[in-house]
Amino acid sequence: TSKLYNLGIQLATVPVITAVGKLRIKNITKKKAEQAKLKSDREIAIKLEAVEAFGKFSKQQGDSQLSAKDAKSILKYLLPILAPGEKISDYNTSPKANARLNKIAQDGDGKTSWEIELKNHADIDDDGAEGAA
Repeated sequence: TSKLYNLGIQLATVPVITAVGKLRIKNITKKKAEQAKLKSDREIAIKLEAVEAFGKFSKQQGDSQLSAKDAKSILKYLLPILAPGEKISDYNTSPKANARLNKIAQDGDGKTSWEIELKNHADIDDDGAEGAA
C-alpha cells in the first residue's frame, strides 16, 4: 500500500493566484498601518508623560530631584533621541535615572541640559506647558 493515494491534484489558475497575492498584500499593508498607528499613539503617550513630569519639576522649588517615575518618563522620551543605544531598563531607580539626566549635560560638553533638550524636542514653554507640538 502506498501513501500517495491521499494526494490529489489541485489546480490554481493565474487569476486565482493573482487574487490571493493581492489579498495577501492588502492584509500586510493593513497590519503595517495598524502597527504604525499604535507606535505613533505610544510615542504621543510617552511625550505627554515627559511633558507632565517636566511640569511637576518646574513647579518644584530649588534643586530637587525628580521622582523615579518622573525621571523615567523623561528618559523614555529623551534616550531614543539623544542616546539611541541605551536602554531605559538600565535606569530603573531614582538615583540612576537622575544621574543619567544630569549626564546629558556632560555629554553635550556642558552646553545643554536635560531641561533644554526636553524643551527643544517636546516644544515646551518655559513654564512647563506644551506648545504647538
